[in-house]
Amino acid sequence: MPYEALIFTGGDWCADKCRDLLAEYNGNTRPVLILAADSGYKKALALDIVPDLLVGDFDSMEQPVDFANVHRVPVEKDDTDAMLAVRKGLELGYKRFL
Repeated sequence: MPYEALIFTGGDWCADKCRDLLAEYNGNTRPVLILAADSGYKKALALDIVPDLLVGDFDSMEQPVDFANVHRVPVEKDDTDAMLAVRKGLELGYKRFL
């Protein structure tokens, strides 16, 4: 059963902390879903991490043409892209978000 999901967002971040979190899962058998919320995609790629799913309205970056697993949402919405990534993770059965 899915357990934890890591979400890369477009806000301030600490690359070292993300690397440390991912290193904890290296070799771990628990499934980890990696989501990117809009421009968080660029942050994941900066760490050589390819997200499992990209969620967003692409108001802060162009939708990548070479990445197929995208859940695009309208710009006019009630939730932030990060919250939509959380909702998508919940829909997929994940219970804890990092």
